[in-house]
Amino acid sequence: MTPAGRVAALATLVVVVSAPASAQPEEVRRAEGGYIGKELVRLEIDDRPPPPPGDDPRLQDIAFEHYERGNVLYIQGDYKGAVAEFVASYCLSPYYTVLKDIGQAYERSLEYERAVAYLERYVLAVPPGARRGGTCDPDPAEDKRNVSARIQVLQTLPANIQVATNPPGAMVTLTSDAGVRAQDRANARTIEVVAGRYTMTVELAGYEPVSRTIEPEIGKPYSYYFELSPRRGRLQIQTVPGDARIFVDDRLVGLGSYQDELPGGSYQVLVEAAGYLPERRLVEVVAGRETRIPVSLPSPPASGRTQLLIASGIAGTIGGGVGLNAAVGKYGALAGIGLGAGIGIGGGYLGIPRDISVGSSSYIITAGLVGGFEAGFGAAIFTDDGNVIGPLATVGLVGGAAFAAVTASRLQIDAGDAALLNSGALWGGVAGFLLSAAFHAKPEVGSGLVLSGLNLGLVTGALLGTRFDWSRGHVALIDLAGLGGIAVGVALEGALYPNETTAEGETDEKTAHFALAGMALGLAAGGWVTRNLDAPALRVRPTTGRATTASGSEVITVGFSGSF
Repeated sequence: MTPAGRVAALATLVVVVSAPASAQPEEVRRAEGGYIGKELVRLEIDDRPPPPPGDDPRLQDIAFEHYERGNVLYIQGDYKGAVAEFVASYCLSPYYTVLKDIGQAYERSLEYERAVAYLERYVLAVPPGARRGGTCDPDPAEDKRNVSARIQVLQTLPANIQVATNPPGAMVTLTSDAGVRAQDRANARTIEVVAGRYTMTVELAGYEPVSRTIEPEIGKPYSYYFELSPRRGRLQIQTVPGDARIFVDDRLVGLGSYQDELPGGSYQVLVEAAGYLPERRLVEVVAGRETRIPVSLPSPPASGRTQLLIASGIAGTIGGGVGLNAAVGKYGALAGIGLGAGIGIGGGYLGIPRDISVGSSSYIITAGLVGGFEAGFGAAIFTDDGNVIGPLATVGLVGGAAFAAVTASRLQIDAGDAALLNSGALWGGVAGFLLSAAFHAKPEVGSGLVLSGLNLGLVTGALLGTRFDWSRGHVALIDLAGLGGIAVGVALEGALYPNETTAEGETDEKTAHFALAGMALGLAAGGWVTRNLDAPALRVRPTTGRATTASGSEVITVGFSGSF
């Protein structure tokens, strides 16, 4: 329609259009206009005051001026300014064709929601039987059909939704009242949906789902970013003792007990308390589950410093006495005893570390004794001179202890393994001595038998240490069984052959045989009886916890936990 034609129509139809429009309630207009069940867009003209009564030419002139400025701004591309002028014109003189002009201006500025709303108002406002205002104006009925088709095209313009997540790859689902409308991976293609209300759900395995209500408009682009939180599991830690400090990933979280929900994953748990060895564990928290960790801190191992200090004093006393006795005689031995004791105790006090384990100290003592016996009995095979055997045995003792001191930190022998070495060397040497007595061996042969038994027992103890994890007390019980076997054997020999002496030394021979047999049977019986001593079928530990009473108060519980 030309500006002149529009002005004429504006002047002639203003009363026809404005009076009914202002008289109808808004909810009635919406119902009659087909808006039932549809989300309405609040338009600028909905808040306009009713036009003044009567036909005021001045208002029509002002409305025309606003309309003309709107046309100019529209042609210049200032669609926002054109909308403002068209709305001002319509509020003064509500002619229905201005609604189409407002809708077209909004369409050019890509505000499709408002464009559709105004174009729908225009279609509903076209009067029945309306005619052309001029030769160039479109037929109202035909234009109504064209605008209706345009509305349908605009309404199908999809909104473009781009979703990014960290970590990427989450599944994005858009659901409306009609069901799932779109679904795709985040950080991928743009999701296209028609305008409306949707529930957007973002899901990724191992992470908490995110849900949000969105209302995309026609043809608009939208971008969303979600920082996904890992799914959580519950971690509960109970400690013995009850005042132990609990650290999770080097962060102090509690004393004695701790429970909290954490994201699923691996955590470093450290539990420590004064007077106990700390314990560090790698704990896996599974999402949606409760992980319970009972921790019973072990007591620190007993220090072997005292027994090693005593042994070094004894070794120094023996070494000093033997050495000076061989050099200057018995008077020198007395001085050597005092000097050796002082050197052994003083050197041990200064040189033995305070945190040395019982296993290491026992290993050093055993190695020193074995070295002394090896050197002494080895020398006795070739000579019976005490002035030679004594010093060599002293050198062997020192050498064996020094070798063990150097290798103890590398071997990490515990108290049970050291006890097995000690026990093997002891019973091997005793067996060699009894065999020597049983066969009335010469001194050099007897020394060889003792030396062979000592080495065989030492090797046996070392092999047992690699095969079994026995405690020091376990080995001590087997040693007592061996000692008891010797006593039983000697007693049995006395009962069977009371005061029988048919030849010189025969009674000693029989006694050695019975003692040897009793020792073997006693050690075997001790090993069999105590075979399960260090491997109980059920391991039980005391535990403490917290419980909630019926009144809601919290109490401390004490019990036992075990595994089998």
